[in-house]
Amino acid sequence: MSMVTEHFLNACNDIAANFRIGHNIQAQQALPALVEALIQSVEGQDAEKTLHLLQLVKSIRECQERHDWLGLADYLQFELAELLSQFN
Repeated sequence: MSMVTEHFLNACNDIAANFRIGHNIQAQQALPALVEALIQSVEGQDAEKTLHLLQLVKSIRECQERHDWLGLADYLQFELAELLSQFN
């Protein structure tokens, strides 16, 4: 696993943990920078994986709009983590 992937996985887990323990504001503040960095890091990668990432980002956004913090944490910690492992 690359250092970049490990960094993203750690960030996903940290933000997910904050959502799970009720630190929603702190997690919401960190989320946009993570999403932006993820999107930038996959530019030029496999189109199918990039599309999957964008679909996950859409699902994460929908959870955020519904204030479904546990669902959002699940996407970060499980779905996104699995996708990130495929980029290496």
